[in-house]
Amino acid sequence: MDTAQIARSEALLREISEKYDAGPLFSDAYLSYWEANVAGAVTDLEQVQSLSDPKPVWFEYAFSSIRRGREFFESMKPRLAPDAKRFLDIGCHYGGELNAFAREGFDVVGLDYDPLFIALSERNAADAGAENVTRPLETLESDPESLGAFDFIACRNRLDRLGDVERTIRTLAGMLNPGGALLLQAANRDSLRWIASDPRHNQFGLMLLGPEDARQYLKTLLPAAASEAYSTFSRSRYYQMLEAADKAMRIERLALHPVEEIDACGELAYKAMGAFERFAESKAGLLPAYLRIKLSVAFRQHIAGAMEDLARVARGDYSSQDFQYKYLANYWTLFARKPADA
Repeated sequence: MDTAQIARSEALLREISEKYDAGPLFSDAYLSYWEANVAGAVTDLEQVQSLSDPKPVWFEYAFSSIRRGREFFESMKPRLAPDAKRFLDIGCHYGGELNAFAREGFDVVGLDYDPLFIALSERNAADAGAENVTRPLETLESDPESLGAFDFIACRNRLDRLGDVERTIRTLAGMLNPGGALLLQAANRDSLRWIASDPRHNQFGLMLLGPEDARQYLKTLLPAAASEAYSTFSRSRYYQMLEAADKAMRIERLALHPVEEIDACGELAYKAMGAFERFAESKAGLLPAYLRIKLSVAFRQHIAGAMEDLARVARGDYSSQDFQYKYLANYWTLFARKPADA
């Protein structure tokens, strides 16, 4: 690399640092991935913004992981024990949370299923002084004892990837120190928005199906994603799993993601019905007959149930807050705390 290239690289790293507060190790690792797999060499941030969509969004999302990690730490800090020092992030992705907690003096560990995210989050944590902190996600099942005990465990948007969810929740509850906290977050299978188009595969109705039917759906329409079927449950079932894991834990409901206003229900239901019609015209015929019928029945029942519950809200028979949390929250978040004297 000649002097001009070195200077240009240093200028780019400085520009990224000033905008995103990203450290040099993560920046260099992500830029190397970007240049090899996405859009070639980056000269400056203005050049990235000139690329075709959605490439600028991908770039922004990766580097804004540091900001999101800080925001998550600040939102959780008041809920953690004053002496909390060990943090486990399940699904560490780009490592923003590892970076944020490590900066605050936590001993951090991150798990992910994707080798790319393991490598990137390792560099993000290293920028905050934490090294050799990431592991493959399967460690949670194969050798959880090697990870140790924690004061805070977060599993956000990865719970449905963990195979036997109930067993995983028991494992996580057993990994908490006295006074430790467990945060679980899962896509809301009742969300009107996600029924029209799920958050992972952008497919109509996928979240209305159980794991086996979802796998068949994906095997037919998105074969490459067949192993990524959801294992989602009702909110009450997640509560039951937590209670069964440790009856002494106190469980709270959090709304870390914005909940849409109740006035949005009509528009979301209308969009879901439009998505159903488009799906029926273009893709439904590709599915096995039993699955096509099951999906159609489940969708109609869900929309009818939402409209009936909305009428109950108008009559005063159903809490508007409960309605919003069921149909208009895109994610369910549960926060459980182990007693300090456990």
